[in-house]
Amino acid sequence: MEASTATPIRRDDVLEVPPEGEGGFTQSWFPVCYSQDLAPGKVIGREFLGGRIVVMRDAAGRAQALSAYCAHLGVDLVHGEVRDGALRCPFHHWEYGADGRCLRTGIGDPPPPRARLFAFPTAERYGVVFAFNGEQAGWSLPDLHIGVDEAVAYPVPVARIHCDPWKMMANTPDWQHFILLHGFRFDVESARASMEWNPNGFRYTMRTRVDDRDFTFTPTLTGTSVFFVHGWYGERRFALVAPFGLPRPGECDVYTSVVLPRDDPDPPGILGMLQQRFGRMIDEDYPLIDTAHFRARNLTRADDHLARWIRFVRDYPRAHPSRDAIR
Repeated sequence: MEASTATPIRRDDVLEVPPEGEGGFTQSWFPVCYSQDLAPGKVIGREFLGGRIVVMRDAAGRAQALSAYCAHLGVDLVHGEVRDGALRCPFHHWEYGADGRCLRTGIGDPPPPRARLFAFPTAERYGVVFAFNGEQAGWSLPDLHIGVDEAVAYPVPVARIHCDPWKMMANTPDWQHFILLHGFRFDVESARASMEWNPNGFRYTMRTRVDDRDFTFTPTLTGTSVFFVHGWYGERRFALVAPFGLPRPGECDVYTSVVLPRDDPDPPGILGMLQQRFGRMIDEDYPLIDTAHFRARNLTRADDHLARWIRFVRDYPRAHPSRDAIR
């Protein structure tokens, strides 16, 4: 009788991650809107970390995410307006700079020293505006490997899924589900050998064929919410970005864009292939992720990097410095 290849774990070693919001929220970059939706002078309201934020552009056109409620009487600033790069409350015309500081009151009284909004570290990449859960960003968003000046993003409508973002990310190190659920044919050992972990996540390279063309792509996970793929379809370069927003515990907003070089000879052709391929995977994943408890009790060798990912998220820093401002 052959020895089992399974490596069961003890009951007291069950891998389980506390829900987002328990002990704070993971300190990651989370998408809050598409760049194309944030026109100069516009104020966008969003649910974020169980509360409310607004997103605007300052006088220089830079995106900024702020807590949504006026420091005076708590009016939701989504009803306000941007004037000369400052956000003005419609109720008593208190104005706030992009750093959250109250610049002036409508009646002319000096602003109280503590009158300020929470200003989230904000970044704009891949056609998406991100806010970092913290007073300062712990790390920078990764490079897409397609130069910003030569790339065009093709976003699709945001989808809301009923799980914490890290659970959607957990599909990436799950070798088994690519083969058994999605029908991928690829060299698992080659992908395993290419795995590169770093303090904020990992990446690896997968090689297969689609429509009789080599299809090589490198999934990259950063933090608990930023997923993208860059690769080649035959001789054509592409990227796919799918960061996961966190409106409240137990839900995530999926911002998906295909990113192509500006000089791609046939964007509709490769867009159709990528959207069909990855869209089908998403359609197959979502109903199952919605029901998964993600308590890992019995793991085998095929789960080695999935187990490492669960431990990574379980031990990831959590905080909620904006709690009092966004509720």
